[in-house]
Amino acid sequence: YGYIGYLLGVNKTSIAKQLIDKAEKQANILASIPTYQSTAKAMQAALLAYRISISPYKAPFLGPKSASLIDEALALNPTNYFALIEKGNARHYAPSIVGGNPTEAVELYRKAIELIEKENPASKPQKWWYINTYTQMGLAAQKAGNKDLAKKIYLTILGMEPNYKWVREELLPKV
Repeated sequence: YGYIGYLLGVNKTSIAKQLIDKAEKQANILASIPTYQSTAKAMQAALLAYRISISPYKAPFLGPKSASLIDEALALNPTNYFALIEKGNARHYAPSIVGGNPTEAVELYRKAIELIEKENPASKPQKWWYINTYTQMGLAAQKAGNKDLAKKIYLTILGMEPNYKWVREELLPKV
């Protein structure tokens, strides 16, 4: 999942497409298991969003399907932080005409982070998707025009992961 996003970010689309196909098969298997249904639907939504980023002309068809899967995931489990992250991603990256709203994205990411931290009360989790959620929250705050919040978020990230080059050398200096 994360590697696909990375590949798309560095324009290795053909490899990303292959991994999307494989990931969709796995997500479909997980969706058939009640315990994993909510997370699997969130993953299916994310994979559709990746397909949209590769072929934007598919957005009118895949976008509503992705949004529906996120809603289904949250209906199954309103505290599924993966589903909240995907809803945040949808609000962050979608154009405003189809529901994009970076301010709402910040709040969705914040809620997801709180749930992750609640699940791991002894210490803040240091998993890549946790740090990535913080990063997306900073990007959404920046997009919403809240540079002070973005700066605070980036400094929080560097407090957890001081060698995070993208935040340290690109994102923080921009704000």
